Amino acid sequence: MARNSRRYSAQEREHAVQLVTKLGLAEATNQLGYPKSTIAGWSY
Repeated sequence: MARNSRRYSAQEREHAVQLVTKLGLAEATNQLGYPKSTIAGWSY
């Protein structure tokens, strides 16, 4: 079965990185519902 890939806009990525900086990775993933590994890749 094929996985559906989600594409995130530049604005979504920027917002996620700002939340990580402000709140930390765990809280940002909770608020946004994005996979932790996805956000971590953008912010580090």
